[in-house]
Amino acid sequence: MRVENANGRDRGFTMVELLMVIGIIAMLAVLSIPMLLPALRHNQLTAAADELRVRFSATRELAVSHNTFTRMIFNAQQGTYRVLEYDPTESEWGQVGPVYSLGDSVQFAQGGVNFAGNQATFDPYGSLTAGGSITLQHTRSGNQLQLVAIIAVGKLQEEEA
Repeated sequence: MRVENANGRDRGFTMVELLMVIGIIAMLAVLSIPMLLPALRHNQLTAAADELRVRFSATRELAVSHNTFTRMIFNAQQGTYRVLEYDPTESEWGQVGPVYSLGDSVQFAQGGVNFAGNQATFDPYGSLTAGGSITLQHTRSGNQLQLVAIIAVGKLQEEEA
């Protein structure tokens, strides 16, 4: 739709005006990226902690529902963990599910797995056989998040690292 002004000329925006607006929007986008990175890194760290907390609870629930011992084994160097279940008929531990990874941007902090033998074991009642803690670290920012195991209830609780 064309709109003419009193002089009979078309009204609208010139190409220069449009390019200026696009340039200003682009500059604002570029300037906002550094402010968003810390939030993105914090979200990656908390997402990895939440996933670990869910797997920890699932391992506990497996011990209770199958009335057996289960354990999570942590590989701090590779940033992975896996779940094992004890089979009393075979007298051996068998892996349950895949090997889980913390992701590309999160790792276990140096000395961050503080369970005996890098493993958390649940008894058939869902209690941990020993306490411990896990500290996660973002690979780029260095921010840390600590998860402390509560022995009686077998759950991970977040604390400031």
